Formats: sequence, C-alpha cells, structure tokens
Amino acid sequence: MAFAERNDPKGIIQGSEDKRRYTGAVSIRKKKSRYIKVWIAAGTIALVAGAALVIHHFMAEEESGNDVSPVNPTLVRLGARASHVNSFKQQVIDEVQDEWLGDGGVAGKRSLITEKSILNNARITTLNIYGEDLVPSLHWSNDGKSLYLLENRGVLRDLTESSFILNKQFNISRNCTKLERSAEGLLVLVKDSQEIWVFDEQSFAVKRKISVPGIGDICSSPSIFLAFGVTENGEQIYTIDLIKGEVVNSGQIDLRENNRDYLEIMRRHQKSASFGKCFEPALTPDGQFLFCKDGGSLHRLSISHDYLIPEESGPPIGSRRIEFSADSKLLAIPGGHAPVEMDQEWTGQTHVFDVKDTHLVVLTISTDRDTSAITFDSSNGRFYSSNSEHSLVVHDPQGAKLEEYKIRSGETKQLLAHPDGKKIMMLSKKYLVWVELP
Repeated sequence: MAFAERNDPKGIIQGSEDKRRYTGAVSIRKKKSRYIKVWIAAGTIALVAGAALVIHHFMAEEESGNDVSPVNPTLVRLGARASHVNSFKQQVIDEVQDEWLGDGGVAGKRSLITEKSILNNARITTLNIYGEDLVPSLHWSNDGKSLYLLENRGVLRDLTESSFILNKQFNISRNCTKLERSAEGLLVLVKDSQEIWVFDEQSFAVKRKISVPGIGDICSSPSIFLAFGVTENGEQIYTIDLIKGEVVNSGQIDLRENNRDYLEIMRRHQKSASFGKCFEPALTPDGQFLFCKDGGSLHRLSISHDYLIPEESGPPIGSRRIEFSADSKLLAIPGGHAPVEMDQEWTGQTHVFDVKDTHLVVLTISTDRDTSAITFDSSNGRFYSSNSEHSLVVHDPQGAKLEEYKIRSGETKQLLAHPDGKKIMMLSKKYLVWVELP
C-alpha cells in the first residue's frame, strides 16, 4: 500500500511485474539526475578553483615584479570544457586565459587574422582586434618582424608581421595611454599610477617602473636612453633617465608665465602662437629634436645631452598627430594647414616641413580637409593618407594622388608604414587592418 501511495497514486500500475519495472525506471532516472548534478558541481568547482588559482598566481607575479607568466595548457583545456557549463562561466575562463596567453606555447600558434580580401590588387588583412581598444601608438621593431601594440586596458602585445601570430603579451591590468620605443626598451605610460614601465623588447620583462607624479604624456626614440614627459596641464617638461630610472632635475623646463625667458631666443613664424605649453610631444627618430603643439602652432626644442633648448615656433598646423620620415629630415601633420603666406586662405592640403626649419615647406600633399592620418614610406618616397571617404590614399613622392582605397568605415587614428615599403598598418576606430600594395 505504501508503494502505491507513493509511486502509483491513481492505481494505474497492476501486478508485481509492473511494479518491479516501474521501480527500476524511477531508480535509473534518479541515478542519472544525481550523476548530472555531480558532474555540474565538479565542473563548477574545478572552474572556480582554476580561476582563483590563476588570479592568485597573476597577482603574486605582479607583486613580486616578475615578468610574463608562462602559458598553462591545463587552463586552456579547462576553458574549452567550461563552455559546456554555461555562458557566464565561459566568459570568466576566457578572461582568465587571456592573462596567460603570453610567451610561447599556445600563444605562439594563435593568429589574430579574421578576414582576407583583394581590393584593386592590394591584399587586405583584417585582424581580430577592436580598434577603439587600441592606443594609437603602434610601432614596428627595428627589423620590421614584430608589431608592438597596446590596449588602453593595459595589454601589451607582440605580433609577427604578415602572419600576425601572437608571440607574447603582458597584462598590466591598468589604464594605459601611450606606447613608445627607446634605446632602453618599450615604454608604457601607466596613467593610473603615474608611472613609466620599461619593458625589454625581446622578452617583455619589466626592467623598471619610474614614478613621475603629474605626468600626462611621454615621448622617446629608439636612438636615445631618455624619455621626455609633460604634465597634464602642459606647463612642465621632464627629462627622464631610463637607465637610472629617475627624473633628471637639471633637465626640467618650466613653461609658466614667470619662466619664459626662452621666448627671447626662439625664432618665430609671423603667424605662430606664443609657446607657453607643451602638448602632444613627439621626438624625431634620431632623438635630436622634440616637437610639440601649443596655441595651434608647432614648436621645436633641440636635445643636448639631457637638456632641452627651445629653438623655433612654426606656423599654425592641423590638430592631428605629428609624423616624421624615417631619416628624421621631414615632418607632416594631417588635417589641413593654415597658409604660409598671410594673404592665402586655409587649405585642406598637408604641408611637409623641413625638421630643422619649420618655416620652410618642402612640398605639399594633395589631401582633403578631413584627412585624419598620414605616414611616410621612406623606402620609396611615397606618402599615405586617410580621409572619411577613402581609408587609404597613395601619393607619389611629389604629393599627387596615385590610388584610393575604400577599405573599412570609421575614422583612421594612425597609419604606420612598414620599413620594407608598400605595406601599411591602418588603425581605425573599429578595425586594425594590414594592407599590402601591389
């Protein structure tokens, strides 16, 4: 009676044989249910334990000052299995894996290429990186075999040229705003902690962390062991010794109103604004000059040992980033320029200036008013630019347009020509695209 009440409340089951079969089926279902619960619980425990272990290990690495963490194949397999649990757990393990993909092993087999196409005989390769996440400070290694890029959330990456396999990465896990190359290594401006982290280019080992209170921007060059930092308000410039890891007090320049004696010795263009602040600093590749903007004009300072000497204020220029030729002889700023002569009108064309004489226009590139990026191809004398209608425009050595390409939508933040020529990395707000010209 107890059996019927518990498992056959309507009295449908009749006879001992039926009771036996029904009892067996119920037992099997219960066992299956228990097994499923056990597997889910075991998977969840393994996932949480693995994530906690990785996070603990990563924090310990950061505290101890160690470098790139080794790839853990177990975590990669764990991430694959976790996809069967639920989407939230998969997201967690993916984030944990991202901390570990870094210095060979699995990372060395991971290509970031998502799409390849042909456009007007040019080969177009799109990478699986969202452009908005990248700091517009892309750099090639000296031999052009590695591309260095930095995400604003603090992930430093090294990609192999053409195949774009992830060689190594380091996760700083903090807000970062600038990536520069120097003779001492890669420099990352960690905005949150107001520090410059110095990385070895080959291993991504952290060589040192330099504290510079109030720093807002930095610049350097592969030719020198110095960096120059400017404060958020642009009123002070610091010289930083990258080997000693400290600010050189004698190299500071104070641009505030009561310290502007340097204006008396600076050569000034007839339309230049007064030099009272330093914004968007950039060094020539040879490390001899620092250029910056203030009041819509371009200003040049020469570098003598660890001293900066204000020398020249040039004409009004565009609002985009300063670009140099590889031989440090020429510079250009896209986005249109004010005329060199007083009676001329504002034009969308881009002037190319002599680095040692910014009052001298060497040539004019046929660009549009909305040109957002430009770069020099020093191997063949060409120029590349980008505007809202055409992602890439090829110009001959005289500045005339040769070819226009509509590749991807979105404003281009940076164009970076490869040292070998006819190859350009294009960073827009949405995409990172590799272009190989015919």
